[in-house]
Amino acid sequence: QFFDPTYTWVNGIIMSSSATTGQIAPITISINAGSSLQKGSAVQQTYNQYNTYYTPDTIQIVPGTAIIWVNNDSIEHTILSGTSTQQYATNPFKPDGKIASGKIEPGQTFMVVVNETGIVRFYDPQYTWMNGLIISMPSTQSYTIGASSHNPGLH
Repeated sequence: QFFDPTYTWVNGIIMSSSATTGQIAPITISINAGSSLQKGSAVQQTYNQYNTYYTPDTIQIVPGTAIIWVNNDSIEHTILSGTSTQQYATNPFKPDGKIASGKIEPGQTFMVVVNETGIVRFYDPQYTWMNGLIISMPSTQSYTIGASSHNPGLH
C-alpha cells in the first residue's frame, strides 16, 4: 500500500507478481531461394526485391527463444554471428562465435537458442550480402493502476 501522509486520500495498492513463463514458440527464418545471387533470383529482381535473402531478416525475441533457419535455396549455406568490420570490399563481418551453424544443406534446418540480451547480427560468410539482425530483449510489462479519488477535482 502507498499513501501521501499530507493528502491521505491519495493512496493505493501496488501489486507485483512474477510473469509466468511458458513454452516460447520458436521463430523460423527462411533462407530464400536465389539468395546466393547478390541481387537475388530472377523472380526477386523482377519485383525489385533485392534484399529478400532471409524472411524475415530482422526479428525481435525474448531471451530463451529458439531460432530455426530453413534452407529453401538450392545450395548449402552457413549461418554465423558477428560484428561489422565496415570493410565491405572484403569481408564485412568478423565472427563472434555466438552462432555457428556449419553447412546447412538445401531443405535442411539449423536451430540455436539465444539466451542473452542484446543485438546479434547473423550472416553467411560465403555470401556476405546475406545478413540480418536478432534483437533479444526481456519482456517487460508496465501497468498504470488508477485509484478512485475520495476528493475528485482536487488532484
